[in-house]
Amino acid sequence: MSKNSASKTIGKIVSLIILILLLGVIAVTWFIGGQTKAIEKYCAAFASGDLKSMNKVTDIYSDQTDDKSFKHQQKDHFRSLPQFEELEDTDVISSDVDVKYHKKTADFTQWECMTKADYFSQGMSISQDITFTLKFEGGKWKIISAE
Repeated sequence: MSKNSASKTIGKIVSLIILILLLGVIAVTWFIGGQTKAIEKYCAAFASGDLKSMNKVTDIYSDQTDDKSFKHQQKDHFRSLPQFEELEDTDVISSDVDVKYHKKTADFTQWECMTKADYFSQGMSISQDITFTLKFEGGKWKIISAE
C-alpha cells in the first residue's frame, strides 16, 4: 500500500510541475504577443508624422539624447520636403503607415522597426521608409536611434 501511495504522491507532484511549466509558457507567450502588438502600434505612431503620439515620442527621445536637432528635424521634416514645401503651417498632412517588419536585434534587448509611410496633403504625396530602434527600459519603450 505504501508503495502505491508514494507513487500517487509522485504522480501528483509531477502533474503539478507540468501544470506550472505550462502556465509559465502561456504567460511568456502572452507577454511576448502583447509586446509585439505594442511595438507595431508604437512604430506606426512614430512613423505617422504629425500625430500627437509621434510628437510625444520625439519629445521623449530628444530629452534622452544629446542630439538636440532630432526633435526639430522630425517635426519639420515633412514640410521641408520638396513635395510639401508650399504647404502652410495650418495645412494637414495625413499619413498611411504600414509596419513592414519589426524584429529583435542580435542582443535581444532591442527592437528594430521598419515602416513604410505614405504622406498626403492637397493632392501631393510622398512615400518614405523609416527605420528606428527601440529599447524597453524603465517600464517604457524608448527610441535609441532613428533614420
